[in-house]
Amino acid sequence: MIRKQCITILFLIASLGVFSSLHADSRPTSESSSGDTSWVDVSLGGFMVSSIVERGARIYDYPFFLAFPSIRLWDGVLSLRGGKGFEVTPRPHANPHVRFSLGFFRDDVLFETFGDQDPIQRSRLFAMEASFGASYQFSRVFSVSGSVSQELIEHHGQYAEVDLAAKPLVFFRRKGPPWMIVELKSGLGLGDTFHNRFMYGPEAEKGLNHYFVRMRVVCPALLWGATPIFGISYTEMLGAGNRRGSLLQGNLKNITGMFVLSYRLSK
Repeated sequence: MIRKQCITILFLIASLGVFSSLHADSRPTSESSSGDTSWVDVSLGGFMVSSIVERGARIYDYPFFLAFPSIRLWDGVLSLRGGKGFEVTPRPHANPHVRFSLGFFRDDVLFETFGDQDPIQRSRLFAMEASFGASYQFSRVFSVSGSVSQELIEHHGQYAEVDLAAKPLVFFRRKGPPWMIVELKSGLGLGDTFHNRFMYGPEAEKGLNHYFVRMRVVCPALLWGATPIFGISYTEMLGAGNRRGSLLQGNLKNITGMFVLSYRLSK
């Protein structure tokens, strides 16, 4: 009981920043490189997804909604980020830049908002990962990033991911931030035997486990200073053993919709 309460508290703390990364990624280049230092960056907002998918595995079949504040400290050096826990980026505006994070995985959803979660989908135990990542911006349009993670307390497996991102369309205002940014991102995940069996079931094997393609439309400060973000993503499982994983229950392909609304309190 005590352990579950502690896990819930950690989840709430890290969830303070679930759209902190969304907000940071959507900041105009001129704002993030102008030299103006924001020591405390606080936003209010919420997000909704049509279903919850983690590394190709669907863990909740129904729409999920949550609202909370997000916090970034010391001009983005320290972030409380949902899904990643706590992240440190020593030089967030450098190119390339590196990041270190301590995150966790919890498949028992905090609130069953629109339907009951399948018992098999929440059968995984609490896990915590330490990660190292790096990103490089080729131009104002293209960037590449990658990360490696080591699980610390449960299965002790390893996971790696490589992502390629682009911003092919940016619609500018005469003054201020762009009024619309179209973002595309694709990624490929790779896990060892311990990680893949933890995520997908005892039938899983080491190697490539899933890929994803995502599109987002970001409208900075569009609605009375608030930023809406619309997104859709497609994920598909890879590897014969991984695709047979009993925890997946045959859900090998997923299309997920997302909506985020964020209002930045600190200017």
